[in-house]
Amino acid sequence: MKKIAVILMTTVLAAALIGCGPSGSSDGTSSLPDFDAFSDSGTSSSDSGSSIDDSSQTPDSSADNASSPQDSNNVYPNQGIAEGNLKDIMNTRLFTFSINSAYVCGEYASYIPEDGCKLLVVNLAIKSTTSGNLTLADTDFLLQWSNGEEDDYAFPMEDAHLVLDEKILPSEYALAQNAETSGLLIYEVPADIRDFYISYLEFFGDGSTGDTFNVHFTPEE
Repeated sequence: MKKIAVILMTTVLAAALIGCGPSGSSDGTSSLPDFDAFSDSGTSSSDSGSSIDDSSQTPDSSADNASSPQDSNNVYPNQGIAEGNLKDIMNTRLFTFSINSAYVCGEYASYIPEDGCKLLVVNLAIKSTTSGNLTLADTDFLLQWSNGEEDDYAFPMEDAHLVLDEKILPSEYALAQNAETSGLLIYEVPADIRDFYISYLEFFGDGSTGDTFNVHFTPEE
């Protein structure tokens, strides 16, 4: 299974996933994720991606997340990569997050996936650990899997059937210092895939990138 989401940031994806997989380009080749689809941590911005309103500097990688719980489920990066599983607390420089549960289904909120696809429902919890306001987007959390294809990834869906469900996280949301929230992300994925991982990449306003956080899981059927 691939472990480094940075490999995917070589070309631009024009829009988030709507169907079973990302649309190919006009010449039949597949597109790869947009560099900006990952988090935009550490800068004030109105674009999608995580940001902090009162700083344009890249956070110090040695900074402590003092508000993060100190238990065996905490995961921190090692040489730029953090690998975790369900319910592990992933400690980024600006917030912590965890994937608390995941399951697949054939329909959600009256939305039925395309033939050959299923819906993956993920429960995500986030807590801000930085000063100032933190802005996050659903596209910060890229779903990936391995089936030997270039387009083995998906962004959270934003279908009209789903946006009215209050349990689903909005496309963009803000958190004050030490505030926390949780909600659902819905992905449309190939029906024959069982194992997945969600990636979050720190991306800063000066164009530099930080650590990559991967959460691996097999959803309940």
